Amino acid sequence: MGEKREGLISFFKHICTITSENTHDTEKINLNIAATTGITASGIGYSQFEELCSAIDVPVFTPNSYTKYQDQEVIKVGVQAVVSFNNKSAISIVQSAFTGKCPGGNAVIVERKRSQKRKINFEHPKKKRILKEINKKQHDYGPASAAPDISPQQLEKAKEEFMKNLKDVTCHRNAIERATVLQRDSSEWLELRKNLVTA
Repeated sequence: MGEKREGLISFFKHICTITSENTHDTEKINLNIAATTGITASGIGYSQFEELCSAIDVPVFTPNSYTKYQDQEVIKVGVQAVVSFNNKSAISIVQSAFTGKCPGGNAVIVERKRSQKRKINFEHPKKKRILKEINKKQHDYGPASAAPDISPQQLEKAKEEFMKNLKDVTCHRNAIERATVLQRDSSEWLELRKNLVTA
């Protein structure tokens, strides 16, 4: 008899000494996948699960194994979601299998709404709007640019004042730097720095 551990599962291998026959039970529930499903459903992470297992002295699977089991669960959940949406009566089938009775109530309402949505999507599929001309017009530059809110005379005056202030600040830059040695603590330098055009 030999033991092989894989995460939370211990596999015991029994070998008959007379017939050399191996017995291996493969019908049991995979506890690793069940634990991964519980971790995902409860919203905790792998590190918290590892702390829980260490608190009760239970060996845990590795992070790589957890990633592998989680990928398997994501694929299964995705397949189930596709089947649930495309099947006309997925909820009714599951409910009737569990209870042995014909389902009713909310399950029927949900399935009817899903059926109507599938029918509408099939009959009237939504087409993506292709806006061909939206990127050809430049609203900020060129002849198609938007007009400013002020008159041309006021705009020219504002440009001249801005360039004059910029020139004055740039000319006195060296003096300002010498006067503000502690630039980090100088509010004057921080204020003037906003008005400087730097590369």
